[in-house]
Amino acid sequence: MALDARTHRPGRRSALAALLITAVLVAGCSEPRPQPPAADGPPRSRLAPVGARVLSDREAAARVQRVPERRPGNRTQNATVPTAEELARYRSAYVPDGGSARFRELRDRVTGGFTGTTEEIIQWAAIKWGLPEDLVRAQAVDESTWHMDQVGDGGRSFGIMQIKDEAMPGTAPLSRESTAFNLDHYGFVIRSYYEAVHPWLRDAEAGDLWGAVGAWFSGAWHDADSRAYVDRVQSILRERPWERPGF
Repeated sequence: MALDARTHRPGRRSALAALLITAVLVAGCSEPRPQPPAADGPPRSRLAPVGARVLSDREAAARVQRVPERRPGNRTQNATVPTAEELARYRSAYVPDGGSARFRELRDRVTGGFTGTTEEIIQWAAIKWGLPEDLVRAQAVDESTWHMDQVGDGGRSFGIMQIKDEAMPGTAPLSRESTAFNLDHYGFVIRSYYEAVHPWLRDAEAGDLWGAVGAWFSGAWHDADSRAYVDRVQSILRERPWERPGF
C-alpha cells in the first residue's frame, strides 16, 4: 500500500512561508501555472521529458562546466563519495518494496558518484536527472544557501537540499556527509515526482514540474505549503543571487 506523503513531509515551515501561504490563498488557484524555467544555455541543462533516460554519472560529469568553489566549508562533503555498502543500505531502506519498476530504476541510479566544487555538483545533479540547472540552484538557495552544514527542523533535516531523515529513510548519514549524494537523492525524488511514479504521492500529475518542486517541500501535490514554496523558489529564480559578487 502506498504511504500517504503527508506523513512524510520533507519540507520546513517559516514565518515567511506562512505569509506567502496567505497571499497564495487570497489570490486563488484560477491563474495558469507558471512554466518551468527555461534551459540556461547548452543542452546540458534542459528539462528532460517524462520517461527520459537518466544519464550515467560519467555522461553528466562530462557536461559540467568547471567553476571555482564559493562554499569552502563544503570541501570535505564535496570530496565524499558513498561506498557500495552505504548505497546498499540506502536502497534497502528507501521504499524497498514499493513503487513501480520505473521508480525502482530511478532510485537505484542514485550513487553520489561525483566530486567537485559545490556549483559543479549542483550542475552534475541537474544534468544527470534532466532538470534545469537554475531550478536546482534556486532550491538550494532556499534550502540552505548552498551550505552542507545546514541543519534544520530541530536537527532532522540536513545538507544543501535539507533532506529530512525521518521523511526519507536511509538517507542519513550520507545526506550530511556527501554533497553529491544529497543532490543525487534530491534529483531522483524530483524526477520521480515529475514522472508521478513515487508511491508516496497521491493525485500527482506526470509532467508537472512545479507540482514536483512543491511536493519536495510539503510532501503533497499543490497544497498551500507547496504553493508558497514554489512562490519562493520562483522569486529566487528571478533574483538569481548566485550571480552576485560575494554569494
